[in-house]
Amino acid sequence: MSELVDGHIDVGQVPRLASRSAELVSGTSRAMAAQPESSEHHRAAIDLIESVLQSFLPLSGPGRLLNRIVDDVEHGYRELTVATLARRHAMSIRSLQRLTLQGLGLGPKWLLQRRRIHAATEQLKTTGLPLVDIAAMVGYADQAHFTHDFKAVTRMTPGEFARFKTT
Repeated sequence: MSELVDGHIDVGQVPRLASRSAELVSGTSRAMAAQPESSEHHRAAIDLIESVLQSFLPLSGPGRLLNRIVDDVEHGYRELTVATLARRHAMSIRSLQRLTLQGLGLGPKWLLQRRRIHAATEQLKTTGLPLVDIAAMVGYADQAHFTHDFKAVTRMTPGEFARFKTT
């Protein structure tokens, strides 16, 4: 999995999904065709993908734990750190790192950072709030750290992104 982070492969190259690749590609294309920027259309595409992935259930114990961890990151990214996430799930930081690396191919710090950056991009696209306010809103202690992480992920500063989205 870690080899796929920030990259892509054709869904037909994923062994367990190969037989359903045509369905996934055509279904997500149909869902996104009318309005690719619409959150409603994103939701339809995600629902299709999730329905296909349902066929791989039930999850193992570690898989269920990993889902709970990802859900916590999704909903609590503003206040979470790797240490608090580990404590919340009664595990050591190292055990949390091992679990996320084995199950997702990436670490818990990456999960938190990407979720914060995702939330920040939404704020930058939809509000005119000052960068310092957005940084605080998504869980950064200071704007400099936010700007550093944002640029590392998107290859542009938050200010550049905000100007870019309006052009």
